[in-house]
Amino acid sequence: FQVCFDAIGPLGSSSTMNLFDLEFFDSNLNPVDFSDRDGIVNITNSAGDNLTFDFPTTSGDSSEILCIPLTVSNFDTISSFSFGVKWDATVLSFQNLDVPMNLQGFSASNISIIGADSLSINWQDIDNSGESLPPGTVLFELCVRLVGAPARSSTLFIGNVTASRPSGPVQDLTANNGLVIIDSP
Repeated sequence: FQVCFDAIGPLGSSSTMNLFDLEFFDSNLNPVDFSDRDGIVNITNSAGDNLTFDFPTTSGDSSEILCIPLTVSNFDTISSFSFGVKWDATVLSFQNLDVPMNLQGFSASNISIIGADSLSINWQDIDNSGESLPPGTVLFELCVRLVGAPARSSTLFIGNVTASRPSGPVQDLTANNGLVIIDSP
């Protein structure tokens, strides 16, 4: 089935979608077991040329460690950026960061861990000439242990995003929040 909504929130906002109290039956009216998963809807600008920071929706089993990539698109002549990432620490426990060094001058030292549930990310191009990356380039992977109960989920909120080019601030920014779901057995 399909559920449709009109997006009425501001750009960059998101909403978690939860399914509950659903029952399914076969043709003999016998109950059918099913596994539901939460989802997330991100309100983004449909323009395809926005600088975009993107976490995916992913899932795993309780106690599993997942490394979730933050990717970028339309990263063209960018000279600096900063943003924060926040999650629910009752569902996800920070383990470590993996920084594949895909961006000149960007390393783990550009990421600050703030408590048990957030990160602060800041980067500036060394010579301020701007760097460009192919679509889908991984900036870093956030590795977390799934500590919540089955069927729980946590949004990976990306907030307070700013970026600039040598010519000035980037106006068209998109932050696609991610969602991590703990699978039901």
